[in-house]
Amino acid sequence: MAIHDLVARWASLAPDRVAIDDLDHGRAVTWAELDRRVTQLGAALRGGLGLARGERVAMLAQGRLEVFETYLACVRAGLVFVPLNTRLSAPRMAAIVASARPAALVHDDVNSGLAAAVRGGATGGIRGVRLGDEAVAADDVAFEALLASGDAARAFAPIDLEAVSLILYTSGTTGFSKGVQIAWRQVVFNAVNTALATDLGRADTALAMLPLFHTGGLHCLATPTLHQGGTVLLTGGFDARRTVALLREGRVTATIAVPTMYQMLIDAGVLDAPLPAVKALLCGGAPCPLPLIERYHAAGLPLRQGYGLTEVGPNCFTLAPLSGPHRLGSVGWPAFHGAAKLVDDAGEEVPAGVPGELLLRGPHVTAGYFDNPEATAKALDADGWFRTGDVLRRTEDGAFYVVDRKKEMYISGGENVYPAAVELALGQHPDVAMVAVVPEDDARWGQVGVAALVLRQGAERPSDEALKGWAKAHLASYEVPKRWVVLEALPLNASGKVDKAALAPLLAG
Repeated sequence: MAIHDLVARWASLAPDRVAIDDLDHGRAVTWAELDRRVTQLGAALRGGLGLARGERVAMLAQGRLEVFETYLACVRAGLVFVPLNTRLSAPRMAAIVASARPAALVHDDVNSGLAAAVRGGATGGIRGVRLGDEAVAADDVAFEALLASGDAARAFAPIDLEAVSLILYTSGTTGFSKGVQIAWRQVVFNAVNTALATDLGRADTALAMLPLFHTGGLHCLATPTLHQGGTVLLTGGFDARRTVALLREGRVTATIAVPTMYQMLIDAGVLDAPLPAVKALLCGGAPCPLPLIERYHAAGLPLRQGYGLTEVGPNCFTLAPLSGPHRLGSVGWPAFHGAAKLVDDAGEEVPAGVPGELLLRGPHVTAGYFDNPEATAKALDADGWFRTGDVLRRTEDGAFYVVDRKKEMYISGGENVYPAAVELALGQHPDVAMVAVVPEDDARWGQVGVAALVLRQGAERPSDEALKGWAKAHLASYEVPKRWVVLEALPLNASGKVDKAALAPLLAG
């Protein structure tokens, strides 16, 4: 029996149970089928394409079954999977590919043009594998033909927990993307932590609708569900009305989304009727506005705020979903197999109630950045503590609350202002559906805040004076934004977070 191989283990325990159901492509695979296809594909990548152990296989595709098959085949065959953000421009994609140096690139029809551009601009050869029945270029190989050529009886070396299974490139909103190396050990312990926090088991079905080129789509809920022997119900993207219908069918027990998606689900009527099977609604990507959490809890739905990042977890804390109103907004306590502490700029731990930078340690921490020892050394200390760059505070009994990104903090009149804290307060305004705060230079105060607001449906625009008056009742004076701009929508990046680099030009005074 192969240890650490979740597909092989569940194929032996429950061969006829459905592992992944790809709704958009009408394909569902049992554990036995997934096991066979993963073996064949791994054998074909190593033998048919001639890839050596440790080489990288990139992928450009929408959310679909083959993403998981390619990932799991790489894990079994000792290769490294590199899913690429399909929404990036060709120049940014080329820079990431130059960093990752993949030996093969798997792509779907939608991204065939981008794949061709990437391969054409790459130094050295990249084998192309197309998801479809026919190759589109002379040196392309059709995915199914390649898989069919693999030996289903191929034996592989046992999976090494410390082997890098995956490289995920960060969104790069604050600079060039870095390749985060995810060891299989990190995936396994994140699955264990998540299962303990959400009571996941083989009877569960997780709805996966976040992009699979991000840690949220792959690891917040999908791989933990597979690790537990459950079923992943896969969609290629998010559609609010379709999601509501799926939740009401009674098959889905858990899902993960970002705050904007949960607001869109409310607009689509998710609170208008019971969700019979749902036991876990996870929220990540950004702080969840308290009014949004309260609306779900009032309907008896277990929405919980999470915290994670590509480099650690991504599930780093645990919180009982209905633990009382005094816990709303908290991310909870450190994950079962993990440790957390808050430190000041000198690296000294801060007492309860004082904001500090979050450091995390445990088996769910990254193996480091690919080909970037300087960045690795800066983020990971000798004792294994990872510096997140996020500012949190904790209560006397150890519950943690997110304050903001350390990098996003600005100083106004000598006071530290954390935009996330301001956004959480402003998000409670009855007319505000979404809010983002960014700083701008000010001759008197150094920097001041500018608030971008998206109003609730049917709400009339409050005057600036009314907004300032409301904000003064909920914030310190130096935290109150000096300008207010109402937009139809906030620009979002691929992971559903507000893209503040794209927002800034829209707020130019």
